[in-house]
Amino acid sequence: MIVIVGYVVSMGCIFGVYIFHGGNIGVILKALPFELITIFGGALGAFAVNNQPKVLKATIKLIPQAIKGSKYTKARYLELMALLYDILQKARKEGLMAIEKDVEDPHSSAIFQKYATVGSDHHVVEFMTDYLRMMVSGNLNAHEIESLMDSEIDTHHAEAHAPIAAIATEDSAKELQCIKTTLLASMQGYNPSTAIEFGRKVLFSTERPTFIELESYVRGKK
Repeated sequence: MIVIVGYVVSMGCIFGVYIFHGGNIGVILKALPFELITIFGGALGAFAVNNQPKVLKATIKLIPQAIKGSKYTKARYLELMALLYDILQKARKEGLMAIEKDVEDPHSSAIFQKYATVGSDHHVVEFMTDYLRMMVSGNLNAHEIESLMDSEIDTHHAEAHAPIAAIATEDSAKELQCIKTTLLASMQGYNPSTAIEFGRKVLFSTERPTFIELESYVRGKK
């Protein structure tokens, strides 16, 4: 919405000042279709020549997101950390093997279904379940899992940067860092309430819920 308002203000100022100075807007409107074809056609052609097909497809998918604004809001992070809390609390009370079914089939899991926004995000669910699966198997220690997480987040960052000069790159990477920090805190022996506090601390201040907000949200989901 802000993007649209910005364009309206910009165009209004540019053409408004032109008219106030005695400019003939009719001349501009008459030439406008041809000018737009020349400018945007040339720009699109150059963009297509300089980028791989996968980047072009990703760019097209991200254009609506650029107009609507970021989906990474405080409400989304509250839901994410509440989900992490629930699954870590279950593992702490019943043992790691108790979350095996949730990890192997998250779409049928009552915990994941409880959080519709985050639970329907394929990338988030895949990232989370991959590392929960490693925790259940017990084959890797916290440092080894952290190294794998860092590598995957770096790859995700690079892929997200390619389509449109970092549209949503920082936000999506921050979400994965929140998951990473929370799971690692749990592996180091912290209880779920403390583990999600570790995750809360890595969020940007503009989207980070307060301690009280997070605590109230988690209690409200029980």
